Amino acid sequence: MYQARIDLEKNPDFLNCDLKDELEVFDKENQMVIFRGLIKNYSRDVNHGFIIAQDLSLKLETTRIGGAVEFINMNPADTLLLMTSSIEIQVIHNLPINIEEREFVIIMPIKNLIINGSFKIGDVEFYQDFHSKDDELIRKSSNGLDNKEWNGNYPRARIIIIADQFFSAIKKGYSKISSAIDLIALRTDLSFPVVRIGDSENNLNFSYYNSLSKVNIPSTIYCRERYTDSFTIFNMEMLMETILALEFKPQNYFIIINKMFDHLITKGNNTQEEKNLPYALHWLRMAIQSKDNKDKLLDLWTAMEFLMAKKKIKNLFSHSEIEKINNLIESHQEVVYR
Repeated sequence: MYQARIDLEKNPDFLNCDLKDELEVFDKENQMVIFRGLIKNYSRDVNHGFIIAQDLSLKLETTRIGGAVEFINMNPADTLLLMTSSIEIQVIHNLPINIEEREFVIIMPIKNLIINGSFKIGDVEFYQDFHSKDDELIRKSSNGLDNKEWNGNYPRARIIIIADQFFSAIKKGYSKISSAIDLIALRTDLSFPVVRIGDSENNLNFSYYNSLSKVNIPSTIYCRERYTDSFTIFNMEMLMETILALEFKPQNYFIIINKMFDHLITKGNNTQEEKNLPYALHWLRMAIQSKDNKDKLLDLWTAMEFLMAKKKIKNLFSHSEIEKINNLIESHQEVVYR
């Protein structure tokens, strides 16, 4: 634990920092970092800011280790690397780590899907017959006994991934299976009698009930290093969803928000620019709460579009500069295509 009082008159730049960034305390005399962690609490009076910081174990405290997460027959180095990589912590240790590329089996349960056989979308196989070695290992695990996502009758998706560690295999496998689910969603949304692909016409069957389906994947994923019995059942949503607890003067917590937005919320006959702001805030919330980085980026982009709608901005490049850039891109493309 580290506590400090900061003189804001002598250190005015502190007011421009992001309190969620990592904190480093540097000893100038000995030229070394003496503390590295995160700010747990911050408050201030007129001239001073007060921080209470904790080392990077604070991230582990807000990580859901139990429940859906299991590590079976994994060596300590792989387990440590998986845990620290998932919450973006770099830990210095002398444990031997295997960084050679190897095969991993990735399996996820699939919700809102009923099948009586198996099918494939790309490299992802969807199946209902749970008789493989991996299904047996899942069945004997704690999740297989207690977690309805694994001990129920949900179909499963399976893919073989080549990666250098468990965490990268999990990310690649999740992305591949998620992309296959995207294609399933597209197929159930197709409502044309015929789909033309190139010169061919493809007839489609249609069911209104199928079009209402929402096939999706939960947040838990099974990953086994192929040709071994080392596996994990891992929760992709590792960070806890904590409760906002405001037990003392809750109105004070929202004073700044009311100062910023109260006039927009209570005002009638807003301009189009003022109407766009609540939409931007909605997509900002979606980005904050999303677990997927791609979705975060898209949501933030949508929020920015609402903020920038009909705004005139200064051109960064002249017409001649833009033409030079376009010519440079075209010449580069010609080199690549050759």
